[in-house]
Amino acid sequence: MATGATDIKLGRGWTVYVYIAGEYVEIKGLTERTLKLSSSEADITTNIDATYSRHLIARRDAVLTLKGFRVEDSGGDWDEGQAAVEALAECVDSASIGQFKLTSPGGITSREFYGSATMDEMGGASDEGSAWGCTIKQSGDLISGPGA
Repeated sequence: MATGATDIKLGRGWTVYVYIAGEYVEIKGLTERTLKLSSSEADITTNIDATYSRHLIARRDAVLTLKGFRVEDSGGDWDEGQAAVEALAECVDSASIGQFKLTSPGGITSREFYGSATMDEMGGASDEGSAWGCTIKQSGDLISGPGA
């Protein structure tokens, strides 16, 4: 396979981190990581715009969805990253905003941002891995990354 800018990377190469006590800690056990970027438009069409309407992007939004399996050792301690996200998902007011980083498979591209967490899937069928999932909604501008 060719190397360089045309290489296609597998989805499993993306890594997600949560900021805990002065350092980024990986959120483990993930099988899916999906970043959805969206926008809100402001209509700026006037009576001099004869054929096509005009708009500007008024706001941008980013939502990171994580799915996977709960990681827990035989002593009952679970993955530090998952535990931090679950704790954050219980918080309200300014305490509900944590710091996250999404890094590309090559480690060169990253998106660092503040966001809130909402827990999604947990548990599951008796003969399957215990599901774990959350939705992280970006709050405010990027700390670093594309467009920051």
